[in-house]
Amino acid sequence: MMAEQAIERIKTTGHCTAARARAIGLRVGPGAYVGTGDDRADRWYVETVDGPVDRRGPGYATREAALAAIADEVARGIITGLVRSEYA
Repeated sequence: MMAEQAIERIKTTGHCTAARARAIGLRVGPGAYVGTGDDRADRWYVETVDGPVDRRGPGYATREAALAAIADEVARGIITGLVRSEYA
């Protein structure tokens, strides 16, 4: 699926799947550590596919909440195409 197709499907359905997120250059993954303020094992983080892992901040309580945040940013016009890491 191309990024443009994924953006259009997210807009029309209001829903982002893991496959659609990957098509626009994003992935949702779990945190790794227990007992830290950032990168918590019980939280989910949105990352770019082509960049380094950056799990600063609180993350999302569920995978679905992280995907919903992506859909919200598409709906608001913040994400309009393929997302690339600033480091790639």
